[in-house]
Order: sequence, then C-alpha cells, then structure tokens
Amino acid sequence: MEVYLAACALGVLAVIGVVTVACRTGRAREPDTASALFADRRVELKREADAQDLDANERAALEEELALDHLDESAQLGSSDAEPAGRVPLLPLVAGSVATLVVAIGLYVVWGEPGAPLLSRASEIMQGDNPSEMRALEDALESRLAREAGDVNSWFVLGHLRMQLKDYEGAAEAFAALHDVAGPVAEVGVAWAQARYRADGGQMSPATRIIVDRVLAEQPDHPTMLELLAVDALHRRDFPEAIAHLTRVLRQPIAAERRRELAEILALARSRLPDSAEADPDPPTAITVAVSLGAFPNVDPGTPVFVIARDPDAPRPPLAVRRLTVGDLPARIELTDADAMMPGHSLSDLDSVELLARVSLGGSPSARTGDLESDVAAGKRGGEPVKLRIEHRVP
Repeated sequence: MEVYLAACALGVLAVIGVVTVACRTGRAREPDTASALFADRRVELKREADAQDLDANERAALEEELALDHLDESAQLGSSDAEPAGRVPLLPLVAGSVATLVVAIGLYVVWGEPGAPLLSRASEIMQGDNPSEMRALEDALESRLAREAGDVNSWFVLGHLRMQLKDYEGAAEAFAALHDVAGPVAEVGVAWAQARYRADGGQMSPATRIIVDRVLAEQPDHPTMLELLAVDALHRRDFPEAIAHLTRVLRQPIAAERRRELAEILALARSRLPDSAEADPDPPTAITVAVSLGAFPNVDPGTPVFVIARDPDAPRPPLAVRRLTVGDLPARIELTDADAMMPGHSLSDLDSVELLARVSLGGSPSARTGDLESDVAAGKRGGEPVKLRIEHRVP
C-alpha cells in the first residue's frame, strides 16, 4: 500500500508542478497593452492641454473621458473570444499533466511493486483456505522474483505456499532456488528435503538423500530429518534402521504429543524384529564415554557439545555423533548404533574407534578455529569407560 501511495503522491506533485509552471508562464507572457496605452494617452493629453492652454476643468473632463475609454477597452479585452494573454493555456496544461502521470506510472511499474497489496497479506492468505487467493499470491511472488531473483523471503514464502497447494515439485524448485541464494541454511534444507521427498512419491531418492545428509552433517540429531529417515526405513521394512533413527529422535527435546506418537511407532518397529533380536534388545555395541569441560569461563551453557566416534582408518565422515550442551557437562553417555550417522556404517562394525569431544562455538560439528576440544582417545564396545576432557582450543 505504501508503494501505491508513493506513486499517487508522485503523480499529484507532478500535476501541481505543471500547473505552477503553466501559471507562471501565462503571467510572464501577459502584455498589459491597455495600461501602457492609457499611460501614453495621458502624456499626449497633457501635451495637447498645454498647447491649447486649457483650464483645470477642461483638463479634468478630458482625463475622465480617457479613463472611461480605458475601462471600456479593458472590459472588451476580458470578454473577447480570443485567448487572453494572462490565462493558463488549457491544452498544454492537460498534455503536460497526462505526460507526467504516464512517466510516474512508468516509474512505478519499473521500480514499484504491483503485487504489494497481496504480498502484504501473505501470512493471512496462507493461514486461510482460499485457493484462488493462494494462486493470486503465488502469481505475485513469481512476478516479484522475476524482477528480484535474490529475494530470500519471497522464495521462502513461495516454497511453503506451494507445499500448501500440494505442488511438491514446485515447492522443491523454490527451496532449491532459496538454497542457491541463501546458502546451506539448515531450515532451508529441511523444507527442501520434505518437499523433494513428497515430490518423489514418498521415496527416498538419491537427490533427497543428499539434502538430508547435508542437514545431518551440520545438525546430526535434527529430529525432522531423523523422522524422515525412519519413515523411509519403515517403508523398506528395515526395522533395525528405523529403530536406530527413532531412538535418536526420542533423545531430543520434542513436543510431548509427538514424543508419544514416535514411542508408539518405535514399539511397533521393535515388535517386528525377529525373536532373536527381541531376546537381546541391547547387544554389547555400546561405548561408554565420560565427558567433562576444563577451565573455560564465560562459555554459554547452551553451546553445543559433540561427542564423535570415528573409524581410525577413515575418520570422515564420523561413524556416530551425540549432541550435548555445555550445561549438560559433566556427562556420562553410551554411544550405540542408534547414534550412527550413515546407515550401513555402525559402531558394531569395528572393534575399536577413535573418540573426540568438541565444544562448537559456531554450532557446527566440523572443527572451527576457536572451538574447544579434547584429546583423541580409543574406545571399544563393551570396554572400560573412556574419559574425554575438553581442554584445548582449536588453532
């Protein structure tokens, strides 16, 4: 709405400017010939009166007659069909006003936002259930993005709007464009993965898996991505993998209602395991780790701490990751196959692993300059607890 008002104001100011110029131009051109003629006649009248030696009364009568003639001529000039010199020219005024308005509208079309009224109501429209308004909003967003391809907010809204319209392929395209503009933002990746998964008919395609893995590389315990992997594993009837993902989700701070639902799904997945697996639900694959923090003052308690298990021969990517916070320390945890980063690569595959704890000041599991780390230690399944004390700063 502000853009519309600005455009209208520009047009009004333009018209005022044209009127002002026209009025000033009309006044500049006014020749005032009658007044000049009257002055000339008074000079001539004085000369004739002096030459004829007229007395005062005769002079006054002639002056009166001359003045009446001047008024009569002025009146005739004002009522004449010919355009008076002091009148504002109508045709140039109208033409100038129209031309200026056209220029103002042109500038508005180029630099303004025709869809501003719809865009300002985006939240209201998306909370409603009017498909026609949603389609109109989609058109407005597409029009804006055609002019402003780097507008991250418009890409974000367009992606979620298309999800509501069940245009999952279009939503995936919008989130892919948003990723290109905004970079690797976790929440963008989450939305993109969900849209891509639905666009592929509920199948974990290679393209979707790449997006999921990218998010989990930054946030290993992201509940939405773990749920997506669990659902895919259940569809493939890979119940051990589904159990591993659901177990990791249930370790996260999620809503109570959602926790209850996932616990029921986890129980169902466990019920589908073979009897031999049910008889030993907690095989000796756990590695016990005790994590503590050295003397580092002023570290925010909410800062993430990552406990990482790596294959000594292939440290990247990690085999397993558990996320804690500084406020949780000191802590004693057990790393199991449920903490595995990649399906098919688990702690139970190795007799010994490398263990490392890191306080990530930037929030990423990957080491950054200034992060706090422990020394690397070896750990074994079912072995003695491994102590990791975080007391070094990453150079």
